[in-house]
Amino acid sequence: MAAAPRPTSRPARRPARRRRSTGRRVLLVLLALLLGGAVLGGAAFAYGYATTDVPEPTELGQKATTTVYYSDGVTKLGTFADVNRTPVTTDAIPQDMRDAIIAAEDRSFYENRGVSPTGIARAFVSNLRGNATQGGSTITQQYVKNYYTGDDTQSLQRKVREAFIALKVDNELDKDQILTDYLNTIYFGRGAYGVQEAAQAYFGVDVGQLTTAQAALLAGIVPAPSAFDPAIDPAAAERRFDYVVDGMVETGAITQAERDGLELPATVQQQDEQTYAGPTGYLLQAVRDELTTRGGFTEDELDGGGLSITTTFDAGMQAAAVAAMQDEEAFPSEGRPEDVEAALVSIDPADGAVRAMYGGPDYLERPLNVATQENVQAGSIFKPFALIAALEDGVSLRTRYNGNSGLYFSEYTSDGVTPQRVPNFGDRDRGRQNLVEATVDSTNTVYVALNIDVGPERTREASVRAGLPEQTSGLADNPANVLGVASPRVIDMARAYATFAAQGVRTTPHVVAEVTQDGEVVYRGQTGGERVFAEDVMADTTYALSQVVEDGSISRTIDLDRPAAGKTGTTDEARSAWFAGYTPQLATVVSVFSTDGQGMERWDDGNRGSAVTGSSYPVRIWQEYMSAATEGQPVVDFPERADIGTTSTSRSSSSERERDSSSGASSRPAPAPAPEPEPEPDPEPSAAPTTAAPEPTQAPEPTATAPAEPEPAPEPTQQPEAPRPTATRPPAPQEPSPPPVEPPTEEDAGPAGEVVPTAPPAPGAQRDAGPGSGADG
Repeated sequence: MAAAPRPTSRPARRPARRRRSTGRRVLLVLLALLLGGAVLGGAAFAYGYATTDVPEPTELGQKATTTVYYSDGVTKLGTFADVNRTPVTTDAIPQDMRDAIIAAEDRSFYENRGVSPTGIARAFVSNLRGNATQGGSTITQQYVKNYYTGDDTQSLQRKVREAFIALKVDNELDKDQILTDYLNTIYFGRGAYGVQEAAQAYFGVDVGQLTTAQAALLAGIVPAPSAFDPAIDPAAAERRFDYVVDGMVETGAITQAERDGLELPATVQQQDEQTYAGPTGYLLQAVRDELTTRGGFTEDELDGGGLSITTTFDAGMQAAAVAAMQDEEAFPSEGRPEDVEAALVSIDPADGAVRAMYGGPDYLERPLNVATQENVQAGSIFKPFALIAALEDGVSLRTRYNGNSGLYFSEYTSDGVTPQRVPNFGDRDRGRQNLVEATVDSTNTVYVALNIDVGPERTREASVRAGLPEQTSGLADNPANVLGVASPRVIDMARAYATFAAQGVRTTPHVVAEVTQDGEVVYRGQTGGERVFAEDVMADTTYALSQVVEDGSISRTIDLDRPAAGKTGTTDEARSAWFAGYTPQLATVVSVFSTDGQGMERWDDGNRGSAVTGSSYPVRIWQEYMSAATEGQPVVDFPERADIGTTSTSRSSSSERERDSSSGASSRPAPAPAPEPEPEPDPEPSAAPTTAAPEPTQAPEPTATAPAEPEPAPEPTQQPEAPRPTATRPPAPQEPSPPPVEPPTEEDAGPAGEVVPTAPPAPGAQRDAGPGSGADG
C-alpha cells in the first residue's frame, strides 16, 4: 500500500506568514498614523503658536492703587482705588514669599516652560464630563489669566489659548519677572490685590517685613481666599499652611528643622476701611478735585493709575487744625447749635501751598466742604481792602477821621437819596482817630468815610487783586462794601490774607505738590506768584493789622511769641464770625457761622456771657492752631512800617471828616485817650434786620466741588492819584447801599470791633435799622 503523501511545509507555514504579515501591516499603519498625527499635531501646534498673539493687558490687570501722602511724601493720607493693588519690585519681595508661592502653586516653576500638559488634560476630561471648573495651571498660566485674558472660565479652548500665550510669555520674560508680576496681580482676599496690599490687610506690614510663616499663610490663601482666611476657617487655613511649609521643605527652600519651628501666624482684624471718613475725607476730595480740574487727570486714572500723590498738607499742622476744632475750650460742643459750622484754611504765603484745611467733622456724613464751598459773609475782615486802596492813593496811616458814632453820609443811602445813619458798635463815639486806631477799634464811621473818599470800586478792586474771585457773592461797588457785605469762601479770604503775608505777592492756593507714576513726575502744583501790591503799601497795611493783635481786645488771647497780624469780623446777629491772621510764614483764616440763617446770638459764649464774635471762638481756634503750627519755625519780623502817603484835611460828604496835617515823628501814632468803661450789655437781642443772610451754597452729593480756581486779578497798573471827591457826591447808581441798623446790644468783651449788615436792602427800601458796628477788632 502506497504511503500517504506527506504534506509539504509550505501549507503549514502559510498561516504563520499571514499573521506576521497582518501584524506588520497593522504596525506599519499605526506607525504611519502616529507619524502623521505627530506631523499634523506639530503643524497644528506650530500654527496655533504662530497665530496666537500675546494680548494687551486687561484694564483690571493694569489697575493699581493710587496712594496719597502728606507733604513729607512718606506719611500716608489715603488712597484712591477701584482695585486695591500696589505693585512692588522683585527686590521688595522677600525670598521666603517667592519660595512659599512656588511651593503652594507650582513647584516646578523654574523648570517648566510655562504650561502644564496634565492641567490641560484635566481640563479636557473635565470639559467632556460637563464640568467647567478645573484648575491645575502653572504660575505662568495663572499670571496670563489674571494679567492678559481676564477669563475665569475653565474650558479646553481657554486652557489651550492660555497655554500658547504662556509659552510665549515664558519665552519672552525672565522667570523672576513673571513671578513678581504674578504676585502683584493675584487676589488674596480682604479686598487686597497683590502681595503688598495682602501683607497690609493680613498683618499690617509692608511686604518686605513678612516672616516665613506669614509668607506661607498668604501663599496658602491664594486658591480660595474666602475659604482659607484664618478669620473665616482656622482649620482650613492650618491645613493649607501645613501644605505650603511642607512643600517648602520639598523644594529645599527651608529645612525640616526650620519647618518644625513654624506655626500658623496671627492675623490682624479685617478693617472696614472708610477712606473718606472724618475730616480727612475733605482733604482727599480736594486732591481729587484739583487733579481733575487743573491737572487734567480722569477719575479712572486716579483710581487705577497707580499714582503717587504728594500733597501740600503738613501732617502736623493738619493734626493741629483738627485738634483746635475739637478743643472744648477753643470751640466747645456743649450748647452749640447743630447748624453752627466752622472752617479753617492755612496757606504758606511763599507759594500758595495749603498746609491745613478743616472742612467739617466727617465727610461721609456731610460731603460739603465748608472751607471751599460755603459762602460766608465777611464782616470787618473786609476793611483792610479799603485801607490798601487808600494807601495806594497816597493817604497816610496818620490821617485822622471823625470816629464818632451816628454819622450821616450823603453817599450812604438805601434809596439813592436819603442818607442813612452809620453807628459804631454800641453807638460808641471814638473821637478823631487815625487809620491805625480806627483799624484796631474797627470803627465803622471812619472806614465808611475812607471808603467814600477812595471810592468803593477801588476797595472792591483791591479785594479782587488780593485773591477774591470777581464773582464773589455780594461783592459790589457801594459804600457799604467796606463793612463786609460780600460773602466769600474761607479759602478765598485765606488767599487774600496770604497775599498780605507775602507783602503783596499773590499766589494760587493748591493742595497737590506733585504726582509721580512709575517714578516719573507727571504733574506739579502751581507755586508761582505775582506781585499785585507795592511793598511799602503792604508794610503799612501789615503794621496796622499787627496793632490789632498787639493792642486790640484779642491781644489777651493771641500769644505766639512772634510777630502776628490780623483782623476780626462779625456780622448782624452773629450769623458769621471770623478771624483772619498771619505771620510772615503762615496765613490762617478761621470762620464760625450758622447755616440756617438764624445767627449765633442764641449761642451763649460760656466764658463771658456774651454773644459769639470774631474775637471769641474764631480767635481761640486760631490761637490754638497757630501755636502748634508755628512751633519750631524761626521767628521772622514783618517789614518796618513804611509810613507812606500824606495827610490833609478834606470834606468828602455831608459828615465832618477831619484829617490831621501834623507830620508826627513817632513810628506809631499816639493812641486815643482811653475810653470810659462800658456798661454791661443789654441781654436782649437787637432787632433783626429785614433781610436774611445769603443761603449757603449746597454742593451736589456725594462728590464735593473742587476749590475753584479764582479768576485772575488784573495786572496792577500804575494808578494816577484819584481825585478827591467833592463835599457832596451823587448817589452811586450801580447798587443802593445797605441801610444802617440799630447797634446790637450784645457786645463783645473787647473795646473794638464790628457787626455788619447781612445784605444790601432792595432798591427804595426804607429801614430804620442799618449796619451795626462791632467790638471785636
